[in-house]
Amino acid sequence: MFDVEKVSNIFQKYNVQRILWYTDYPEKPHWKNPFGLVDLEVGLRDFHAQPASLLYVHMPYCHTQCYFCNCKTIISLDYKNVQNYLTFLFKEIEMHVEFCDRNGLTPNISEIHLGGGSPTYMTEQDFFMLIKNLRLLVDFSKLNEFSIEIDPRRINPDKMFFYSSMGINRISFGIQDLDLEVQKAINRIQPDSLVRRLLTPEIRSLFPYGVNFDVMGGLPNQTKESFRMTMEKVIDLSPDRVSLLQMSLVPQYSPHQLLMPLDRVPNNFEMKLLFMDALELLTANGYVRTSYDHFAKPSDSVVEARNDNKMKWGYFGPTSGGYEDVLGIGISSYSRLGSRCYVQNFYELDNWERAILDNKHPLYRGHTLSDDDVIRRDVIQTLRNYFVIKYADIEERYDINFKNYFHTKLDRLIEFAEDGLLEFKPNGLELTEFGSLFADFLAGTFDAYHRN
Repeated sequence: MFDVEKVSNIFQKYNVQRILWYTDYPEKPHWKNPFGLVDLEVGLRDFHAQPASLLYVHMPYCHTQCYFCNCKTIISLDYKNVQNYLTFLFKEIEMHVEFCDRNGLTPNISEIHLGGGSPTYMTEQDFFMLIKNLRLLVDFSKLNEFSIEIDPRRINPDKMFFYSSMGINRISFGIQDLDLEVQKAINRIQPDSLVRRLLTPEIRSLFPYGVNFDVMGGLPNQTKESFRMTMEKVIDLSPDRVSLLQMSLVPQYSPHQLLMPLDRVPNNFEMKLLFMDALELLTANGYVRTSYDHFAKPSDSVVEARNDNKMKWGYFGPTSGGYEDVLGIGISSYSRLGSRCYVQNFYELDNWERAILDNKHPLYRGHTLSDDDVIRRDVIQTLRNYFVIKYADIEERYDINFKNYFHTKLDRLIEFAEDGLLEFKPNGLELTEFGSLFADFLAGTFDAYHRN
C-alpha cells in the first residue's frame, strides 16, 4: 500500500527523528512558568467542576525490570515495600477527599485506570483495600469504565475473575512483542500462551468494555518477518483496541535500557517500516485506525466517537470523549486539571512520601497554559489524530483567523504539500494517506516549543 522508496526519501530530506506523542502540549520539559500550590488548587477546583473525569492510580512496583521500559518503576521482590507504598497512596486519596470537603466540591469521576509498573502486583486483600479507599473519592454507582493493566506473567485465570468482582470492566495487556528472541533482549519472556489462557470466552465476557493491547516497535532483534508474526498473533488474539507504540530510547533517564543489545535496535526508518507493515495488516483484518498509532474494532465506542468528531486524545490514547480531565495519584502521576492546568507528582519516592507526611500535595511541577498553548494543543492533537484541520472549527472556538494566526506555519507546510504529504483545501488542510504515516511529525510544525 505504501511506497517504501518514497518513505525513505522523506526521511532523508527532512531528517525525520522520533517525534513527541503530544498527549499534552506543551510537553513536560517545557513546563517553565511559575507554578505553585495555589495554582494547583485552582486546577483541582476546575477538575472537580467537570461533569466527567478520570482518576489514574500509579503502582510503580514490578518484580523484574523490562529493559525497554521508561515508565516510573521500582523493582522489588519485598512485598512490604508495596504495602508501605499503599499506606501513603491511601493518605494521598484522603488529602483529595479533605480538599473536596473544605471546598464544598463533589467529585464527578467517571473512569478509573490502574497502571504502573504492575498494578497486578497487589494481593487480593490489598486490592480490596485500594477499592475501599477509592470509594471515599469516587461514587462507584456512577462509574463508567474501570480498567487495569495486566501482567500476564504474574496472574492466573482466577485473578481475572477477582478483578471482575471488584468492578474492573476493561483490561489492558502489555504485549510489546511475541517473538522469543525479542523478549530475551528486553528481559520480558511472555509467550502468547500466557495471554491466551487469560482470554478465554468466559473470561472475556467479564470485561464488557473490552481488551486493549500495547504493541511496541523498535525493540532489539525485531525484523520485518518477526514483527509480522507478532502482529498475526495479536490479530488472532483479537483485542478490541491496539496501540502501536514506538520504543523511546532515553538511557539518560532510564539507564537500564543500556542492558539491551543497542546494536540490534532498529533505527527510526526501520521502525517506520515496521509500523507500516503493522498498519496494513491491522486494517486488512478489519481494524479501524482511530489516530496516528491506535486501532480499534469497528464496533468499539472510540470508532463511533471518531466518526462523530467527539473522540479525545490524552495520556491513555484515544477515548470516546466522555472526559478530558485526569487526576493522577501516586509517584510521577500526571494530571490535566481543567482546560489550562497540567500537574505532575514527584518522581522520587522519598520526596513523594515526605510531602504526604507533611499533608501537602506531592507537587513536582506544573504548567498553566497560555491562550496560545490552548490553541496550538487543539490544532496539534486534531491533526495528529484526525489527519484534518477545518479552519472554521478552530476560528469559532478561539475567535481567531486561522490563516493569519498561523501564516508562518502554513508557509512551512507548502513544501510538505509539494511532497504529497498533505493537501490544502478551500477551508482547511488534510493529510494524504501517505502523509498520515508522518502525522506526528507534521503536527509538530505547529509546536512553538519543540523545533523539528
